[in-house]
Amino acid sequence: MSTDSLQAAINQMVTSFTGAMDTWLVLALMVALFVAATFRPQQVRDRRRFRSAIALLGLYLVIPVAVGLVLLVDPTSEAASIISQLGSLVGRLVLALSIVRALQSLIPAHDAPDMG
Repeated sequence: MSTDSLQAAINQMVTSFTGAMDTWLVLALMVALFVAATFRPQQVRDRRRFRSAIALLGLYLVIPVAVGLVLLVDPTSEAASIISQLGSLVGRLVLALSIVRALQSLIPAHDAPDMG
């Protein structure tokens, strides 16, 4: 097995693993947000952040579709690769921000201790 084919196989395994991890993260976040909103609404401390977490999660689900529609325009292979990678990066950033916003909305903020 040549080093190029080994590297390609490793890249494919890493890509499939991160894709599966993203799927489980999104599923866990959706379930957690649904359970918090349905069964424990008093646990939501900041409704604005909770709604923004839901909106960001929706945006994360729409980004691959938008990238796919852009790729239908038939860009060059180099441009298609850049658009695909940029869409993946933006999607993961939006997912991370959604998780942070969800946690911020559910966990009460603690004031910093007074040092004086």
